[in-house]
This record gives sequence, structure tokens and C-alpha cells, in this order.
Amino acid sequence: MSRLCFALFSKAKNSSNLLYDGNQFGNRFTNTSRLFLRPNYVRNHRPNVVLFRTSPRSSINPIFALLLKTKGIKVLKGVSIVFGRSFRKWHDKLPKEMQEQLTRHRISLSFLSFTLVYIGYYSYMHFDTCPLTGRKRWISFTKDQILALSEMNYQQLVNEYESKIVNRDSELFQKCQTIVNTLVSRNSDMDLVKNIKWNLNVVNDDSVNNAFVLPSGEIFVFTGILKLLDSWEELAVIIGHEMSHALLGHVQEQQSFLAFGEILMVPVLSFIWFLFEDFAAFIVYSIQQLIYPLIFEVGFNLPFSRKLEVEADEVGLTLAAKACYDPRWSVLLWDKMALKEACDQFAGETVGEMEYISTHPSHERRAFLLEEKLPDATITRIKCKCPELSKTENPLEKAHSLRKLTVNIRERVRIRTEIVSLEKKLAEHSTTEEEQTLKHLKLKHQKLEKEFEGMTLKNVEQKVTDKLNILDSWMRNFKGFFKTSSFKSFPSLGNETELTSVLGQCKSPATNISLIK
Repeated sequence: MSRLCFALFSKAKNSSNLLYDGNQFGNRFTNTSRLFLRPNYVRNHRPNVVLFRTSPRSSINPIFALLLKTKGIKVLKGVSIVFGRSFRKWHDKLPKEMQEQLTRHRISLSFLSFTLVYIGYYSYMHFDTCPLTGRKRWISFTKDQILALSEMNYQQLVNEYESKIVNRDSELFQKCQTIVNTLVSRNSDMDLVKNIKWNLNVVNDDSVNNAFVLPSGEIFVFTGILKLLDSWEELAVIIGHEMSHALLGHVQEQQSFLAFGEILMVPVLSFIWFLFEDFAAFIVYSIQQLIYPLIFEVGFNLPFSRKLEVEADEVGLTLAAKACYDPRWSVLLWDKMALKEACDQFAGETVGEMEYISTHPSHERRAFLLEEKLPDATITRIKCKCPELSKTENPLEKAHSLRKLTVNIRERVRIRTEIVSLEKKLAEHSTTEEEQTLKHLKLKHQKLEKEFEGMTLKNVEQKVTDKLNILDSWMRNFKGFFKTSSFKSFPSLGNETELTSVLGQCKSPATNISLIK
């Protein structure tokens, strides 16, 4: 058995002796299967030897390698079960004296030690340094494999949205292309940016509020996300964020993290089938199959995903700042998203998602973290000799005003839920204490409604209008707002009725709130 393990290990090690390129690219895939692979880390090096070939070097097809390694880890898990069961059968057939001797030598402890050494060595051999941030991480995907998957994903997207791709001569496409060109050119001092061929695709689909970048550099922007924006600065922040996923190799890292979770199960499965008899082992194995994925997802994978999103936010903010965009709009962007989410919850269209079961941090948290990074982003703009930020139009003022509205709406949603629950309870059995509690909740809800009616952006917007003298119509309704001179350079963006109708459900009919979209 030891010879067999050594032979398998030697083959696995030799298969990884390919040229490793440190430039790794990654991003989120749409409906991409979780493939778990080993990386190509080690370059074969023979000093003073000249290698001569009459034909070009050939290598295994990346897609075939993906399938081979994916099936391989499933086979490895099956082998671990067979190994554990066979070892138990062999142990049970030993004389009692021999079994006691093995027990005295703490065979279980030895097995655990071997497992820890195996995990430690495997982790060490696959550690890498994250580009741009210097963070240590575990990588098992190769660049070629990721690019091969990216090409497949790109073809699927093109086939799906072929009839909705915006013409490259259109004004909307040209404006988006200008943002991409600016981000790339102003960050061309980084080799990672220069080594990717960035290509923009604008998709005319208002039902999709998304933008993403594939590892190959294919940028997709859906018109649905544009209707939520108020300026091109916000779009620059979004594209910068998505480009950061590609530059940082996040898809490689996240899929490798999932692979590591699968690899951890190999020794665990052997231990289960060694420790328990067949029927008991099957029961334990079945329970493990139900519990382990949940524990790994909530306890490790989701927090890890949120960590990558925060990292992409920070790097994306730097990219936008170097391109001389106003980084303060990033804070306003996520505060605006938080307000829309709160209004959707108030209207009963969505249920609030707890952050610890989400792949992304909450909108409020992202706005808060980005605001903390604004001083660094401002210094970056100064170093890049960008124009001074406007002192009269400050997106942070609007962001802070939206933040107050969001807090108010979320608190009202919470209280309303308590009121409904308590009313149902009182319908079955009424007590004086519960009736007093219900009365108190209703009074608190009414107070919040009045505060909401008084929390308009009128004062803040009026100050900005007075200073700039170009925002004189900000206090009009949304339809008039999108016709103001301040957005003449923002063609075909914005659906002025969407958030208006949503906000109408968050306020009383008497309230007249003029609000940025």
C-alpha cells in the first residue's frame, strides 16, 4: 500500500512540473461548475543541459485536464473509503494481542498525525501570493484552465444575448468604452492590466442589474444596472471593481478554496470507514454528506467570498482613483443600493438576507468600508496629478442623507413585523402586558413615519444647488430630475419611475420626497 501511495504521489507531482505563470486572472462565472484542480507550480530545471526538440512542445488540453482532475478527486474519495474499510477488515482479522499492541501504539493518533501532515504539506505546496495586495493564498487552478473555462463561458453568453448586444457605434456603448479605456490607460503601469485584452460588451437587457468581467478580459455591462446609476463615476467604480476580480485572480482562488474543502474529506472518509462497521459507517457518512457542506459553506466559503468582495472593492476604488474619477461616488452608490433594498423589503417584494449567509457584504457595510478608504484614494488622485475634487458637489452628503432614510425604513420593517406577529398572538389569547406592548410598537412606528416624512434631501440638495448653480431643478420630481442640465451628458440612463414607485410605498401619501435615484 505504501508503494502504491508513493507511486500515485510521484505521478501527481510529476504532472505538475510545468511552467507556472504568476499572472493569474479570475472572476465570478455564471453557472460555472465547481471544478477542483491542482496547479502548475514547478518549472523543470536542469542546469548546464541544453534541451533540443525537433517539434514544438505540446501539453494536455486544459478542458480535458479539468475533467480529468474533477473526476480524479471523486475517484480519490472513493478510494479513501475502500482504503479505510479494507484497513478495518485487516485490523479485525488480527489476533487480539496484535490489536491491543496497535491500540497501545495509538493507531488513531498516528492516523490523525498523518492526516495533518498530509494537509499541511499539500497546502504548503499550493501557496501563492495575491497580485497587487501581497496576500498569501492557496491556488490549485492554472491560468490556462481558467482561460479555457472563460472562453467557454463567453461563448455561452454571446449565444444567449446575441440579439441584445448594443451596437458599438451607439452613444451608450461609446460612453462605456471611454470609461474602460480610461481605466485601462491610467492603470497601464501595472503589468497585470497591460497583459489582458479588455473587450467591452453592452447588453440591452433592463431585467438584469449586473456587470461582470470574465478572466479573459471580456467585460459585460447590462443596461439594467445603468438605470440605478446617477453618474458615469458610479459606472467607473463598478467596472473597476469587476476588473479587480480578474486582476486578483479571485475565481482561481475561490474555486481552489472549494477544492481544498473537498480534499479535506479524503482522510475523513477513510477514518469513518475504518472506525465504524459498514452499516454504522454508512449512517455516519450519510450524515456527514448532509452536515459538512452546510458547515463548510456558511462557516468558511461564504465568509471567504465576502472577503474577496471587500478586496475587489478596495482595489477597484484605487483603479478608479488613478483614472481620476471621484471615489466619493462609490460610497453613494452602495448607500443607494441599500436604500433600494430597504424599500423593496418594506414593500414586501424581497425578504432581508442576513449577511452571514450571503456571498457579498451588506450594502451598508460596503459603503462604510469604502468611506474609510477615501483618504487613501484621494492621495492616489493627487499622486496621479488628477484635477482637484469638487468642493461644492459632495456625493458624501447625499450618501449620508440616504443612510438615514435606510435606517428609518429598516427599523419600520422590523417594528411592523413585530406588530403583525403580536396581533396574531393577541387574536388567540390577549393579555394586558401584550396589549401595552402592541400600543407602544404602534406609537413608535408612527413616530418613525413622521421622521421619514421630515427626512428629505431638500436642505442638502438646496445647498448644493446654491453653490453649483447648475442643480436648480434637483427638487423637482424624478421625471423632471432626469431632464436637468447636470445629466445631459448621461444619455439613455435611468428609469425615473422605478425608485419613485418603490419610495412611494415607504412613505405616507402626504410625503413629498425629492430624492436622487
